[in-house]
Amino acid sequence: MLPVDPRLICHHRFLSETVIMDIETPPIAVYRVEELWFDDGNIVLQAGSAQYRVFRGILARNSAVFQDMLSFPQPPNEELVDGCPLVYLPDNEVEVTPFLKALFIPGFFPPFPARTSFVNIYGCLRLAHKYAVDGLRRTALVHFSSWFRTSLREWEVTEYEEERSERSPAAVATWSFPDDLSLIACAHLAREVDARWTLPNIFYVLGSRLRECGTDVFHGTTSDGITSRLGLGDQKRFLSGFLRQTQATWDVAAFMHTSPHISSSCLHPSRCSAAIILAASQSFPDCRDWHASPLGFWVDDDWKRYGDLCGTCLATLKAEFQDSRQRFWDQLPEMYGLPPWTQLEEMKEAAIGRDMLI
Repeated sequence: MLPVDPRLICHHRFLSETVIMDIETPPIAVYRVEELWFDDGNIVLQAGSAQYRVFRGILARNSAVFQDMLSFPQPPNEELVDGCPLVYLPDNEVEVTPFLKALFIPGFFPPFPARTSFVNIYGCLRLAHKYAVDGLRRTALVHFSSWFRTSLREWEVTEYEEERSERSPAAVATWSFPDDLSLIACAHLAREVDARWTLPNIFYVLGSRLRECGTDVFHGTTSDGITSRLGLGDQKRFLSGFLRQTQATWDVAAFMHTSPHISSSCLHPSRCSAAIILAASQSFPDCRDWHASPLGFWVDDDWKRYGDLCGTCLATLKAEFQDSRQRFWDQLPEMYGLPPWTQLEEMKEAAIGRDMLI
């Protein structure tokens, strides 16, 4: 039997096990991440083909998992790089790089409401959760949650803007989606780090973009170098909830076609009735084309179709419409097999506190 090349042995110390890779696997082209290669560093981490020369003490001080992992006695034949022990991490380098930058480069991952990126949030949140870096986990959770609000009022006004704006914290999203498929990674991450309060929102948006995402929702995908897929349980929950979501569009649109829709103080009943019927006939194509978006098929400009309505009737329609949107929002978690918003908000508060500003 041929001896195993020691370079193909990965010491996963935190798992207390040794994994022997296929000896026929071609060697990978290792490179150093210059921003995380400190000449006076005393340990080298490797994730995929990326190597990082950093400091044991900082790792141990920030993470109980790293502290335990690095406390094991070093084997006599330990592999060294530039005189430093080499430790392999079983994580994707696209996640490890921002995670380590957040630990070792001041200002790299600033707190909310500073702008950041999807990849930085994903790497910092997933690995801070895995390696128990509590402060970084909370910072990343706040950023992650900034898109996935738990109230309809905040969800309606939240936007991402690249430059600093005058928006209140309740309306700031600090990152943008690289593409529609990144929603799958968001759902996977939310489940992994137990950020369940974000899942109703994620599933809703994913359902509204299902035409663009296609079967990748079930088979998995790669977005910005991050590979992910929904678990079988979430696949079932998503399908069931998606069907109810598409049906709900017609409930939200009921203000268009349920008579009489005339205010008791209407000034022009005949004219208003005719205007409602005409606007409803013009609006049905939107319900058909946007049937998976109960909260998005109707926008402010669409009210121009009711230009002939008197002010009191228009106000009545708008109130009915907003009430139906709120009813849908209140039911959204249950549609996707999740606890009600009250419980989800309690989970959120326990994880990151009441105040988004940190």
